[in-house]
Amino acid sequence: MPGLAHATHPTHTSAAPAPSLGSIEILTGVRPFDSSRHSVPSKSSGPAQTQNGQYILLLVHAGSVRLNADGNALTLPAGHAAMFCFGSQLSLDDTRNSQFTGLIIPAFMIETRLRNVRTVLGQSHCCASSPWRIIISLVRSLAREIRLIPQPLAYAYSSQLAEFVCLAFETETTAAGSAKRGDVYELCKSYIRSHASDPDLTPRKVADALCMSVRYLHKIFHGSDDSVCKFLRSTRLDLARSALANPQTSRLQIREVAYRCGFRSQTHFSSAFKQRFQISASEWRDQVKETMCTQNPVNG
Repeated sequence: MPGLAHATHPTHTSAAPAPSLGSIEILTGVRPFDSSRHSVPSKSSGPAQTQNGQYILLLVHAGSVRLNADGNALTLPAGHAAMFCFGSQLSLDDTRNSQFTGLIIPAFMIETRLRNVRTVLGQSHCCASSPWRIIISLVRSLAREIRLIPQPLAYAYSSQLAEFVCLAFETETTAAGSAKRGDVYELCKSYIRSHASDPDLTPRKVADALCMSVRYLHKIFHGSDDSVCKFLRSTRLDLARSALANPQTSRLQIREVAYRCGFRSQTHFSSAFKQRFQISASEWRDQVKETMCTQNPVNG
């Protein structure tokens, strides 16, 4: 089956290089987990503080995969997925007669899109719902074409793939809470995410667009221990962090990136960015460039 990483007998030692789709690696070959090649996020630091960490998403297509993550055994049957912090604590026990795909995704691509990442880590997730089916189909298609995709387009595809992964997890989380207010809260967040780059977006504008009063909008967020303005600012900062890590926008000045993400003042943006991520915007951009150069050296 094209595009799948076929697990083989563990006595083999050679492995094909893992193809890179922009910032995301698609695991292939007979030894897909070589954790010495990847940075290991600290378990105690929490996902939001992992600056150079990675997550691995396993998608099992046939058979089953038994693995051990931080001492906890887990069996993933066909049609299931699980995500982990990628590191030396993750090992596969027996993958014979199984077919699976592994995606190594930079932590920032998940953490800027998905809140409360820890709530979805290390759990078996059924892939029967629409978002997961789209992900599997997309991964298979991209895996077939990966070596023919030019780098700028590859980074765009990797960003879209990360969006779908986070959407799949968010859909499960939303379905778990059936309260009407929770559904309205998700609707409000979705609208803000879609329009955060508009510098004129305000609580009044959000409320008018969703046919509710400003007072009710604030009440919805207050019930979730959040505020409209705080969520809007966080969303814009997440957009800016992703844009600064995108090679396609590397020629833009930081003030232009800030403006495109909804900030009117570069001073306000710089202060908020450093307060949120404990690193300046320019330092973050330089750090990502250095990491990409290390992971994808240019052959002269």
